[in-house]
Amino acid sequence: MDKVIVIDTSAVVHFFQFYIFDKNEKKIIYNKLYKFFFDKVKSGEIIIIDRVEKELDKWYWFKREIKGKVVSTLDLVENVDELVNKYRVKENESKYSNTINMIQDLNRYSSDIAGMPAYADLFLIEYCKKLKEEGKNPILINGESRKRDNKLIKKIPEICDGEKVISQPITHMLFELYKDELVFSLEIK
Repeated sequence: MDKVIVIDTSAVVHFFQFYIFDKNEKKIIYNKLYKFFFDKVKSGEIIIIDRVEKELDKWYWFKREIKGKVVSTLDLVENVDELVNKYRVKENESKYSNTINMIQDLNRYSSDIAGMPAYADLFLIEYCKKLKEEGKNPILINGESRKRDNKLIKKIPEICDGEKVISQPITHMLFELYKDELVFSLEIK
């Protein structure tokens, strides 16, 4: 199977945090991991969608590295609107101070509101579904737990289960999907 990795914002952040200790020392592991990640993005094996790029807006170095490799999801807005309705957590709606705030937050999951781009989560899932329709086998890598929180929309792993999209944590990507390419050793002095 050809690897097609679609990666969430939280997974990108966690990817570079795994070896942050090395970044402050000799930078050997960190630099190799950095190069590995962006080589995979440039080859198209790791896919970054436009919504993830926008969520990482302040990471200028990241945007520079992925320039020209970001996938547009504009064509998925209608599908995402359906997911918003399907995966709303109605019990959490009562925690909002007013209806306007709740509606604005729900709108951020799908369409742009007041110039603010929509959250990436549902677009990632819809993009994976689109890849499956094209005969590919995408894996959505994310940094979310399955623990319930106060979100208005269910979390990525739970929605992926419902939509039959493979979802894995970032550790799975590093230590399972790329175990033949990433070899780690620990030296104790």
